[in-house]
Amino acid sequence: MIYPDETMLYAPVEWHDCSEGYTDIRYEKST
Repeated sequence: MIYPDETMLYAPVEWHDCSEGYTDIRYEKST
């Protein structure tokens, strides 16, 4: 498992939605 700054931001969101939301937020943070 990686442990970068981004992962810490996704982790809580990914586990919460794990389907739709996480993908949307991932794009926003990536951009």
